[in-house]
Amino acid sequence: MRYFSAFFFSLSVLIVLPAAADNFELAHQAMCEKMKVCAVETMKRENGDSPINGAIRVMLAQQLDQACVAMKADFNEARSVAGGLEKAAACMNSLSAKTCVALNNMEDDPNTKECTEFQQLSVQ
Repeated sequence: MRYFSAFFFSLSVLIVLPAAADNFELAHQAMCEKMKVCAVETMKRENGDSPINGAIRVMLAQQLDQACVAMKADFNEARSVAGGLEKAAACMNSLSAKTCVALNNMEDDPNTKECTEFQQLSVQ
């Protein structure tokens, strides 16, 4: 009987971890796309809605790609904590749901409930 319990526990872990990782990846992709949209929107607004020239667009894309990699690295510590991937995904999803104006006004303080929960998890 214990073998069956161990088997089902192992099976449930194998099913839940990939799902959590998939949610984390989807949330990360959504957050990166939101950052890109907001950056372009901000640049257009600051330039009087004139189009962004090719060289600046390429430079901006490279910088945003680097920011996405850095953000993923920041959230990657969640992999080592039980429930961490889910909380990291929830944080990124809560930020992605905000408008660009709201995100720009947040500065360095991600004040969503989900991000606060994630930060508390990473401090423990």
